[in-house]
Amino acid sequence: MTGKQAHSRVARWAVVEAECDGSVHRHIVGWLMAHDRLDWATGEPYISRDLASVDVSAQEAANTRGKLIRLEGPAHEPGCLDESLVAMMGRAEDAWDLPPGTKWKRVA
Repeated sequence: MTGKQAHSRVARWAVVEAECDGSVHRHIVGWLMAHDRLDWATGEPYISRDLASVDVSAQEAANTRGKLIRLEGPAHEPGCLDESLVAMMGRAEDAWDLPPGTKWKRVA
């Protein structure tokens, strides 16, 4: 993935998984630093589409549409995610029609 133009850049990031209906969906959450289409949301909490791949050591991920996400700087502090990120995950459940009982967990 290195060398490819970044679709988005995310700071204080974490990798989370949403488990629902027997399947697991992986996402990046954090604060949006730049985005091809969401320039108005710079500095706001962000959650990516489903990830096709993530390489934490290279600080890169790709969503299922092949768009590169750069993970800027250090990851979110260990422990619980900020309330604004948890709220973003809740809004994503509604927007993506995830079923009631979807379980989220931080994996990186």
